Parts: sequence; structure tokens; C-alpha cells
Amino acid sequence: MHRFTWALSLLCFSFSAPLLAQPGSIEGTQIEIESMLIDAGKQKLLGNQEEAITSFQEVLKKDDNNATANYELARLFSRKGDFEKARSYVLQAVNTNPTNVWYRLLLADLYQETGENQKGADVYAGLRASNPDNPEYYYKEAFYLVRANKLREAQRVYSDLENIIGVSEELIRRRHTLYLGMGDQKKAARELEKLTEAFPKNISYWHLLAEFYQKTGFPKNAQKVYQKILTISPKDPKANLAIRGGSLEKTNDVSYLNQIRPVFEDPGTSIDLKIGRLMPLIEKVASTGDQALADEILLLANIVKEVHSGQAKAFALAADVLFLSNRPDLAVPEYIKALELDDSNFLLWENLFIALDQSGNYSDLVKWSEEAMFIYPNQALVYYMNGLALQALDQPNEALGIFNEALLIAGNNLRIQQTIISAIGLTYAGLGDPENADDAFQKAIEINEAFPLAKSRYAAFLAKNGIKTGIAIAKEVVSSQAKNPETLYRAGMAFFYAKQGKDAQKWVHKALQQVGESHPEWLETYGDNLIENNYETAPLEAWKKAQEKGRNTQLLQKKISDKKLYKS
Repeated sequence: MHRFTWALSLLCFSFSAPLLAQPGSIEGTQIEIESMLIDAGKQKLLGNQEEAITSFQEVLKKDDNNATANYELARLFSRKGDFEKARSYVLQAVNTNPTNVWYRLLLADLYQETGENQKGADVYAGLRASNPDNPEYYYKEAFYLVRANKLREAQRVYSDLENIIGVSEELIRRRHTLYLGMGDQKKAARELEKLTEAFPKNISYWHLLAEFYQKTGFPKNAQKVYQKILTISPKDPKANLAIRGGSLEKTNDVSYLNQIRPVFEDPGTSIDLKIGRLMPLIEKVASTGDQALADEILLLANIVKEVHSGQAKAFALAADVLFLSNRPDLAVPEYIKALELDDSNFLLWENLFIALDQSGNYSDLVKWSEEAMFIYPNQALVYYMNGLALQALDQPNEALGIFNEALLIAGNNLRIQQTIISAIGLTYAGLGDPENADDAFQKAIEINEAFPLAKSRYAAFLAKNGIKTGIAIAKEVVSSQAKNPETLYRAGMAFFYAKQGKDAQKWVHKALQQVGESHPEWLETYGDNLIENNYETAPLEAWKKAQEKGRNTQLLQKKISDKKLYKS
């Protein structure tokens, strides 16, 4: 009985073994292979990547067409960044089981990694053929076609999708972007028009169309769209601004500002929208320094302050307009009001410091930079500005200590390093230590020989000490089209020390123009230049103006009373 059963078992095994061994297999039963796959999966879950790879490869020795092992190896090699090997494994998996979606999705991803975008598109073409109701397959096929520079084919895929799902925002945006890439603005606009037709009450879609027309140079079309928006939503702020202001390119600046004023008076219109409409004109002020235009902008900026009095950016707007139109002294109180509302915006602090520096208000610069140190203890600029103010207030030893702290904080920021080190040079010069001053200036210039501020500071130092190379450096600075006011002032001082009065007067005056004649020390220097160039009343006017701006040294008082130049 037992012998018969054993013999029967052998017989059954001899018939079943060929059935378990799949074509391409070398050896092994299905149970063995499944056990090996489980062990390999455990290694993968434990994060033992190399052991998992070895285990799955052992499976392939038993069954080289095993789709699961090939797929898992493809994923593992993909994680390692070996996309070529990963692709070969997943191709084998797909060939074994072509209906498995996950295998094909991985194959497409690997085609993207290997730059075979057309093949990736082909994979998704096959996927959407077998599952035409899945929009993701259409989007992916189009994505690969775009990468393969097959833009028209991609548009055809989008058309097929539109026939299935109808108009959708995502589809319209993609087709719109694709037409832009093809250089077809007309069809790009048509896509946005389709969006407004499909969703006529959605204001945001109409704005997309209007803004597109505006950007692509069709202002009349944009105006028609804005008119349409107002029929749907009569109080729409963007449309009202656009209709009232018209085209900025074809409208006088002042007329344009007058037309949009009613919208600025509306508290319901966003402050960001208002500032955005002013930005092109503010940029114009920045490039030209046009104070008349700036004054017109300020009328609206003042309305913004009244309507949005609790927002820092309302005061920052006015401050920026004043600063960009060369009135740093008037910008200072506006920046301070903005910071009182929001002291977390470092750019506001930076602008305040520059405005205080350019208006020569060093006492307040000390105060505000010290306050900023508590909020921004790791900002080198804050310490630099504090040191600069202390130096100007004739506290050189305190300034040196702060400058050294600033250098430690500056880290690898070479631009701020150079600015600080050249300021250290100025401080040593003020202490009567020319050797350390020269050393600091040279270190600063070594960082970047083209940096005009450091060079102008060095030029003034050299010229004051009777070294002729100072004038050569000053000439380099002014010929480099430098625009920083202090750079121009220091270059002017180099000419002054070298007794080249006309050049000194020219560059000190240019520096003063850029700060709205608000810097008292520079005004005094300008008066000194004028008197050396044999002007009679102008020097006295400059000296008196310097005194009005807060310059009250005994030396200046003596100059004014005696109407005569005295040098310190």
C-alpha cells in the first residue's frame, strides 16, 4: 500500500513538472519561485537594496521571464539612478505581461529619464487606446510629445481629449501654452475665448483673456473684454481701473493718473492692485528721477495711505516714490511709519538705512540700526550701517568694533565684506593711521577690483595724502558710469584734495543731485569747492543750507560768519 502510494506520487510529479516549468525557465517549481519572491520582497522592505537585487536576480535564474522579478529589479535600479539597466528589466516585464498597467507606466517614466520621449509617448498612446476614458493618459502622452518637440501631435491628443471631456480649465491652459510655444498667438487667444464661452460668469477667465490681449499688444481687444466684465460685475476693480486708465502707452501720464483716481479712493479695491497699476510709472521715476511725475504719483500714494492706513505697504509706496525721486530725507518718515506697522520686512529696514545715510541723518541711523540688531542679529548690513553712522559721528573706535562684528557675520558674502573693509579703511584714515587704512583699502579692492565704492574711498584717501594714483583711480571710477551717490562724492573729494576744483565741483554736485541736496556734509563740501573756484555768493548759500540740514560744527559756523574757507 505504501509502496503503491509512493510510486503514484512519483508518477504525478513526473507529469506535473513540465507544466510548472514555464518557457524560458531554467529550473525550479512555482512554489520555490514564489518563496524566493517573498524573501526578496522582505529584503526590499527592510531597505536592504543590494540583497534584494541579488535575491530577485536569483529568481530570474530559475525563471528568466518572471515579470514580477523583472519589474522589481527595474524599480530598484531606477532608485540607484541606473536607468538603462532599469529599462531593460521593465521591458522584459512588459513583454511577459503586456496588459499590466504598472509595468507600462514605469517603462514610460524610464523613457523620460533616458531621453526617449517619443517612446514614452507611444507607451501612453497604447494605454489610452485600451482605456480611452482616463484623461491622465492623454495629458501624459501630450507631455512626452512636447518634450519630443512634436507640438502639433500634442495638440491633436488634446483635441481627442476635448472630444471626450469637453472644455476644462486645465485642458485650455495646456492648449493655450502649447499654442504660445508654437508662436500662434491667435489660436492661443482662441483657447482663452473658449474658456469664457464655456464659463461666461467666471470673471477670472475673462481677466485671463483681457490680460493676454494686453500683454500681446492688442489693447483694443483688452478694452472690449474689460467692458464685458463690467456688464457682468459693474464694480470689478481691475476692469474699472483698465477702463478708466485706458492704455498707458497712449495716455499722458498725468491724465492716466487722474482717470484712475476714483478707483484708488475705493477701499474695496485691493492695495496690491493699486500698487501694480502704479508700478510702470514708478519704474519710470526710478530711471529718470522725474520729480514732477513722482509728485503726481504721490497724490495717489497719499490716497492709498488714507484708504489703507493699517497696511505697511501703503506707507512704503510713498517712501519708495520719494526715495526714487531723489528725496531720501522725505522718504525717511514714511519708511518709519511702514516699519511701525510691520517690522518683519527687512527690505524696508534696508531702504530706511540707505535713506538715512543719503540724507546724512547719522544720529537716527545709529538709533534705528541698533533697534534692528535685536530683530536681525545675523544681518551684516545692520551692523555695517551702525558702524558707518558711528564713524560719521566721530566715534571711530566704536565704529571699528562694530565693523569687525559685521565682518564675522558677513560670512562668504564678498560684496558686503568689501564694503565693510573699505569702511574700516575710512575709519583708520580718520584715526590718523594711514598704514592700517591703506592695508584695509587694498584688501577691499583685492576682493573685486571693479567695485567702484571701495575704489572711490581709496582714491579720496590717497589724494588727501598727496599720492597721485588717487586721481587716476578717481578718474577710473567716474568713467565707469558709477551712480552710487557716495561713490561720486568720494571721487569728487579726491579731485578736491588734488586741487582740481572744476572736477571736484562737478562730481560732488552730481552726488548732491542724487540725494536731493539733503546731505549736510556734502553741502558743506560743495560750498568749499565753489569758493575755491572763485564763486562769490553760492558757497555761502551751500554752507547755510548745510547748517539748515543739521550741520552745526564750529568750523562751518566760522566759514559762514567770515564768508571764508577754512580747512580742518
